[in-house]
Amino acid sequence: MKDIEYYKTPSSRPNKADFTSYTIIHIPTPPDGGMIQGATRETAEAAMNETGMEKQFLPSGNNMTKAYGENLIIRYHFDNERYDAQLKQSRLDEKTLREEFKADLAECYLPKLPKRATDAVWEKAWDDGHSAGCSDVDYHYSELAELVMNCIEEYEEEKCTP
Repeated sequence: MKDIEYYKTPSSRPNKADFTSYTIIHIPTPPDGGMIQGATRETAEAAMNETGMEKQFLPSGNNMTKAYGENLIIRYHFDNERYDAQLKQSRLDEKTLREEFKADLAECYLPKLPKRATDAVWEKAWDDGHSAGCSDVDYHYSELAELVMNCIEEYEEEKCTP
């Protein structure tokens, strides 16, 4: 079986801030047009500070426009499609890694048992240990596997003894 660190989540979930862009409009319009397209949250907050406004958290949502005082308008856009696609890929990566972990545990601790039996051991080990991480799942799986193998051995011994 691979080192337990291998099975930890490979990528973090996408950050919504990475999918938000801002357009900053200063009023009255300065000679350069007064518009900054594709600004970041930090740029938008800096523009609020330049106008003497207190720093505020920008609202969330898609394609929204909000006026800040008399001199500043900030439009923002949240790219749902890109965010949802990255979130879906992240979840798929996690599921694939979890399935590999499940198969490797079964091969390591219960190589001769049918999938139905190893699935039952996995479910219990996962329920008992996943909140604390892969190493706890491994621990619970090994303990349950030892119990199952001991039961099988005792059953086999009784079955063979006249």
